[in-house]
Amino acid sequence: MKIEKRNKKIIWELSTSIALSVICYIFVKQNFTAKIEPKFNVDTENTSSKPTFFIAYIKSIRRFIYKAMKI
Repeated sequence: MKIEKRNKKIIWELSTSIALSVICYIFVKQNFTAKIEPKFNVDTENTSSKPTFFIAYIKSIRRFIYKAMKI
């Protein structure tokens, strides 16, 4: 029983660290590309889709973590 709890804790820590690193990487990459690329016309659709993308991404990571916890 103790081994299973320890394994679940290790899986939880690994999955959260991977998820946070991926989110940080995407966020930094988007910020750098936005600064480098010149913007000729600003689309309201693109700016409104970014937060929904992040919300969907975080929800998918949360689902992955819950699946890992059930193992």
